[in-house]
Formats: sequence, structure tokens, C-alpha cells
Amino acid sequence: MTNASTPQENRVVEYLNRTILEMIRTMMHESDLPRNLWPFVVQYTQEIVNRLPMRALSENKTSYEAFYLKKLLVKNLQIFGC
Repeated sequence: MTNASTPQENRVVEYLNRTILEMIRTMMHESDLPRNLWPFVVQYTQEIVNRLPMRALSENKTSYEAFYLKKLLVKNLQIFGC
């Protein structure tokens, strides 16, 4: 049980938020792009996270596959900042 309006008590969501922020910082650092491109890095990071399999879904599906009921094509993913 958790208190209402206290995301600090929800470990799963906080862990995912921390993971996403670390991915964003890493991509910004490695690409040497200006800080004004931060929103694009956030969007690209979310696309990557949505393409990762999840244990919570049956048969380790991705969230994309669970929502759209079709296989995801990953051939169009590129190295960020190239």
C-alpha cells in the first residue's frame, strides 16, 4: 500500500524514471549535441524503452506489441546523434 500523491513510495515507477533519465544523460553526453535538443532525446529514449520486452506482459512482449497487436520493426533505429 502507498499513500496517494507520493510517487517516492512507488519503487517500480521511480526506478523506471531513474533509468530513463540516465539514458537521456548518457545519450546527451555521448552525442555532444546542444542542450536545446533535450526534448528530442527524451522522445527517442521513450521510443527505445517502448521497444524493450517487459516481464509484466505475457511472453515477454514489448509494450508496442501489446498495444498495437503486431510485431515491431527495429531496423529503422539508428545511433542517436549520427
